[in-house]
Amino acid sequence: NEDIINENVAIMRELGFDDIEGLFERCPDFFLNFPNNFKEKLSNLKVELGEEYIDLIENDVSLIENL
Repeated sequence: NEDIINENVAIMRELGFDDIEGLFERCPDFFLNFPNNFKEKLSNLKVELGEEYIDLIENDVSLIENL
């Protein structure tokens, strides 16, 4: 599980997320997705929410809680 979490954290860094630790504290289950699935879910949110998806997610964790 630790490897999966670390890989997902790296994915979020690459995408430009700033508050990864805060997101992990508020929604740790999201970080347990397999990396390919994790990346796909974030990609889908980008399409759904637009270019501001990072700010939206960091300010409203409910956007990733139910994924």
